[in-house]
Amino acid sequence: MSSSERGGGATVQFEPPDTAFVAYSGVVDGACVRASREKGGTLVKGLEYYFLMFDVTAMVGMTPDGRSAIVAPAPPGVPPVRAIAVIGTNFHIRSIMSMVVRARYLLVGRPEKNTGFFDTAAEARAWLAEQRR
Repeated sequence: MSSSERGGGATVQFEPPDTAFVAYSGVVDGACVRASREKGGTLVKGLEYYFLMFDVTAMVGMTPDGRSAIVAPAPPGVPPVRAIAVIGTNFHIRSIMSMVVRARYLLVGRPEKNTGFFDTAAEARAWLAEQRR
């Protein structure tokens, strides 16, 4: 069974055994990102690591504060992300997400785990299954 919470412009769910699912909609700002990260961190607490799946099919854009918030270090106690699957990116959103991955590398000082971009959730889930091996 999945647990779910809705926050401003984001839906956050935990999909057992090890996946956090975040769906953003509209123009995502920093408050939305921080709230979704806080909720997601609570849902994955206690795991050794987790996989992250973003659905951005309904996202229109992200504010500068949103981009800053998404590359910030994880809150204390949140396990590391092993791989990130992003669903529903058009060229514009894929460009933003690629910049976020690079910015995170520069800020955190280590390469981001595997990141993949997909048209459907089924493709993303199949890819995440491969990353588990």
